[in-house]
Amino acid sequence: MAEVIEVEWQLVCRDTAALGRWLARASFPGGWLLMPAGVQRIADTYYDTADGRVAQAGFALRVRRSGDTVEATL
Repeated sequence: MAEVIEVEWQLVCRDTAALGRWLARASFPGGWLLMPAGVQRIADTYYDTADGRVAQAGFALRVRRSGDTVEATL
């Protein structure tokens, strides 16, 4: 099985126009470019055992819902 690496940025900002300008000028490793891809509405729910075993093992169990799509990621 191929290794998959997910990089997720979660940002909070009051001035989205300024954020957009910064992202347009930012330099990313590997020559990556960020471009607007539209708006997605997603709902993430994280699960763990009552004693926190999933997190203690260094994992997170996320169920993501977007439209009719549901995805579970460990």
